[in-house]
Amino acid sequence: MLNKRISLIALGMLSATQAMANDQAESKGFVEDSSLKVLLRNAYINRDFKDGNPDKSE
Repeated sequence: MLNKRISLIALGMLSATQAMANDQAESKGFVEDSSLKVLLRNAYINRDFKDGNPDKSE
């Protein structure tokens, strides 16, 4: 039972290693395969405290 469990664990690790090696073989490199996305959002909150009156949101 223990031998079977160890064999299954070793087989799983070996197949996972092979899958990762295949992915690395097709990679282009750190700089060539990189990308950059920029998302900018601006927000303005009008807080008018003229005449000493508090804002309606407070």
